[in-house]
Amino acid sequence: MGSKSYAASNLLHWGEIMDQVNGSILLKPWLVQLALPLITIVLSVFLRVVTRNDIHKTLRAEDFAVGFEVIIASVIIYIVGSVNMATKCILSTNENDKMVLAGKIVNMPWLLLAYFFFLWGLSTIVRKFGWKDEDELKPFIGIILPDFLGIGLLIFTVNWVY
Repeated sequence: MGSKSYAASNLLHWGEIMDQVNGSILLKPWLVQLALPLITIVLSVFLRVVTRNDIHKTLRAEDFAVGFEVIIASVIIYIVGSVNMATKCILSTNENDKMVLAGKIVNMPWLLLAYFFFLWGLSTIVRKFGWKDEDELKPFIGIILPDFLGIGLLIFTVNWVY
């Protein structure tokens, strides 16, 4: 029985340490606003290049069309963050925190629906107007617009969730 309470206190202590680390390092404005989107874009482009067939070794403009992947990452971050918020709201003993979290929880389904309509609308725009020919995207509507909108949505999501 003593070992269980020792393990629980260690786990609680570890959680406090992680909260301090998250608050001091991971939520810095420059990291959230600049580094996270850039790291996401670089990793997405890198994965596109390294998973391509060896016949096509050169970097193409379409490799930078990662906006939709970033939007999907934003949706996943939003869903995970929403679950965390709901859990915090249930477990919180502070009534003030519960009120703030409950205000966000009320908007979760509507915001998730907005994400899906945003993704659907943007994909329709790219499908109808973003292609030069069968396998080449137009630079602005096919690549740049989805990328910038994806980065914007990612920044919004990270700020909303955290």
